Amino acid sequence: MFHEDDTFDFYEEIIALAEEFCQGWVERKGRFESELHGALVLNFALCTIKHDLEDLLDQLEWQPVFKGLSPREVYERGGFGDEPPKGLSQRDVIELVQQALLHTRRN
Repeated sequence: MFHEDDTFDFYEEIIALAEEFCQGWVERKGRFESELHGALVLNFALCTIKHDLEDLLDQLEWQPVFKGLSPREVYERGGFGDEPPKGLSQRDVIELVQQALLHTRRN
């Protein structure tokens, strides 16, 4: 997840989750009929993960704790430009994101 240069990604964790899904598929339904069938099931797992992540982001987007600030837009812009959104300091935004994450994890 974390790299030596302080970057991070979830590639390995997502692949492991998708592979675990494929193993569960085989345990329930038997071996894949072909390499193509296995690849299609893997694609199905990855697309389902993507859909679930998009759903979670949509739910997070409208949490009242953000007071109209779009966390997705903040991520896409890579920050706030020169200034934080009107009425919110950089620290305020960090606290709002942390509170929203805690709230989302409880639901």
